[in-house]
Amino acid sequence: MSSKTYANGGAEQDAGGELDGLTFVFDGSTSKRDWAELVERHGDTVAREVSSSTDYLVVGDDPEQPELDDACEYDVPVITEYEFGDLLQTKGVDSQMAGFS
Repeated sequence: MSSKTYANGGAEQDAGGELDGLTFVFDGSTSKRDWAELVERHGDTVAREVSSSTDYLVVGDDPEQPELDDACEYDVPVITEYEFGDLLQTKGVDSQMAGFS
């Protein structure tokens, strides 16, 4: 079981069924292109910056402080790319299609 890290200290969100029209921002040393393609294939949105409409900030190594600050300001959960992979699995999305397990 992995622990979740949230900018707002809140509880894990689960809307059920695939990705449910969520908006993601990827920051730090993540596999942004692969993750973005996977998210967009499922009809969801990848944004460049965190805003009030962002559902998750997915971070890799060395995320940018302004993105983390914005996530805190807008109460956006901050998760690692590994936790993002877990989220995909709980939503029934095969993250292995993008080469991740």
